[in-house]
Amino acid sequence: MAHTIAISNSKGGTGKTTIACNLSAGLALGVTGKKYKVLLIDTDSQLNASWFYRFDEEDGVLAKVLEGKTPISEAIKPTNIDGLDMIPAEFALSAVNLAMASAKGGTAALAKVLQMAQGYDFIIIDSPPSLDFLAQAILRAANWILIPLEASGFSLKGIEQMVSGFLDVKEKYNPGLKLLGVVASRVDKRRILTKDVNAFLESKYGDRVLRTQIRESVTLAESPSHHTSIFEYDPKGNGAEDMKELINEVLERISTNGN
Repeated sequence: MAHTIAISNSKGGTGKTTIACNLSAGLALGVTGKKYKVLLIDTDSQLNASWFYRFDEEDGVLAKVLEGKTPISEAIKPTNIDGLDMIPAEFALSAVNLAMASAKGGTAALAKVLQMAQGYDFIIIDSPPSLDFLAQAILRAANWILIPLEASGFSLKGIEQMVSGFLDVKEKYNPGLKLLGVVASRVDKRRILTKDVNAFLESKYGDRVLRTQIRESVTLAESPSHHTSIFEYDPKGNGAEDMKELINEVLERISTNGN
């Protein structure tokens, strides 16, 4: 059974898509020593993760899959990385929330669909920056939630909303959902604000905060425009080093929790 990880934060600009795309690539490339079969799902109607891997709006049929009009097999596309497949997003996903709101059990749709996605070690879901019905559906379908947090004061409100949403879905729909952790991104340790944010996270969330921090990196910001993971674009840079450490810690936490 695949480990399904939702990369989620109700606030935008937290490095969510960058982490989702590079986590997926690193697992498939085997940067930590073992290659995994990975399915990356873009559920954000902004299509950023899809564009990262050279997919356009016309490539996405996820809305039709969630509506039961198209089998998931027709939505899965191979990427340029062996072992990494993708379900691209589409603009029509913005309308899925209305359908989920009006349908009984509508937020269970994604969980049902993913039961048909066989043969993967990991399913990574790049979530929209919201706590709407689609975001709830993602948490109902996941085993784990990883919450990226930009090292800024504004992001602290977003994480509290996200943790509240996680606890609500866990209690009502998905008792098996676990918090994989909170990961700080776009970190500049020279800034006083970064130190203040780190201190707050440690005091409030303790060991749920990952040791790994994703430092501010020019090449990490550049690599999406080249449609290339950081491991291929700048394999010896800070971005690749941090993402590799993140993958190691994710694997360690999943192993420690017995799943």
